[in-house]
Amino acid sequence: MKKVILCMCLFSLVPVTTVWPSDILRATSRLVSLLRSSQPQISAQFAEPVSFLSIAKQAGKAYKVDPRLILSVIKHESDFNPNAVSVKGAKGLMQLMPETAALVGVENSFDPAQNIYGGTKYLQQMIQRFNGDIYAALLAYNAGPTRVLAGNIPAESHRYASSVLSLYRRLRRQL
Repeated sequence: MKKVILCMCLFSLVPVTTVWPSDILRATSRLVSLLRSSQPQISAQFAEPVSFLSIAKQAGKAYKVDPRLILSVIKHESDFNPNAVSVKGAKGLMQLMPETAALVGVENSFDPAQNIYGGTKYLQQMIQRFNGDIYAALLAYNAGPTRVLAGNIPAESHRYASSVLSLYRRLRRQL
């Protein structure tokens, strides 16, 4: 008997046994459809992720960061789980460390709006700090700017930045 698990593929819970690249592409296509739609007609099951999309659009506008990049970070950081907590203590959708949350004015990392705005503000600061280099900014978002500047970047951070950038590029091509 195959064990069926539920995994969140961007905006829907899909029973799968394995997540294949085609599953990610279908989920990405769903995201593209939602981004293109000015008023998506969806069921209550999808209301929360769509509110994340709306918040990402607003935060992106406020901090001049592409909402598709914000959503790519959220997908990789928490898989759209606003209650996510990492083993290192990062919290919420954009997995803010307590020190980073305080730095960007986030009082409640589990509040989706605060977390997305704070995470976007921090991401924008990293983009500026690294002169618009998105890859370097993503490395800094994941490993910390001090480690990036020192050249002490873990392989895990390179994989993270490459994966986020790959999803972001796919979203940009499809929109």
